[in-house]
Amino acid sequence: MAVLEAVRGWDGLNPEAVPAPAEGANVDENQQLPVEDEWNDASISALLNEDTISLLLKHEAHVTEEDSSEEDSIFDLESYVPDALYPSYENAKSQVVGWLSKLGVVRENNASSEVASKARERFNTVSNQLRNTESRISEEEKALTKLSDPEWFGADGAWKKLDGNCLSYDTGEYTYEVCMFGQATQKSNNGGSQNSLGRFSSWNTSAPVGSPEYYSRQVYKHGARCWNGPERSITVDLVCGTENALLSVSEPEKCEYRVTGTTPALCITTNNNGETSAKGNGGGKEEL
Repeated sequence: MAVLEAVRGWDGLNPEAVPAPAEGANVDENQQLPVEDEWNDASISALLNEDTISLLLKHEAHVTEEDSSEEDSIFDLESYVPDALYPSYENAKSQVVGWLSKLGVVRENNASSEVASKARERFNTVSNQLRNTESRISEEEKALTKLSDPEWFGADGAWKKLDGNCLSYDTGEYTYEVCMFGQATQKSNNGGSQNSLGRFSSWNTSAPVGSPEYYSRQVYKHGARCWNGPERSITVDLVCGTENALLSVSEPEKCEYRVTGTTPALCITTNNNGETSAKGNGGGKEEL
């Protein structure tokens, strides 16, 4: 039986060989076969001298070759990746291969590695440019929204003129600075450190939005934390005045500061009908 299996295995490995007749089958003795396909004594002797186990293993490998190729296609991940996600898959694959190459786990072909590296570099550059552009567009959209938002620059955008305008007040020991709609700071006049008093958070939330009282106070929150105390914050109380200026600074509670100031933006104006209105509430249009 071992010889029979070996013969069948030889036939499988040799596609030009004529299949051996099955055991018990009728053979036509008059059938003419090509001379080159006949099993002669020399070929049978050579076959018998072969290692039977090796022949059986070769036969098994030949039979399962097609099945293994089908299994390889099943485990081919790229065939399952949707077209829309293929660029992301390629980028992730290249990064993982690059990491493994740096760790010495795998070896990359130098030529392909260089091409992949340049491709990744170009991809990262374009991706960064795209993110930066999207970020700028988002910031500009937010700025446009704030321009007509009553809770920011007023319905007519009158308070936009004060955006970034920094007002300061010197108490001798410290200098307090409030950059409108930005950040407030406390600077030591003796060469010490500078502390953040917070960033602009809101107008006077205890008054109706858009009213003169609403725009008479700005609140800055989430500054640097005091030692063994709360986060620093500052409230800016504003009244009508001929200039934008800070007039006084106090600390009614630990690390909670309050300053008073003036601004022409809160000065009441009278129209031709004798009605009064306040800037920041859709009224006056004078320069601040």
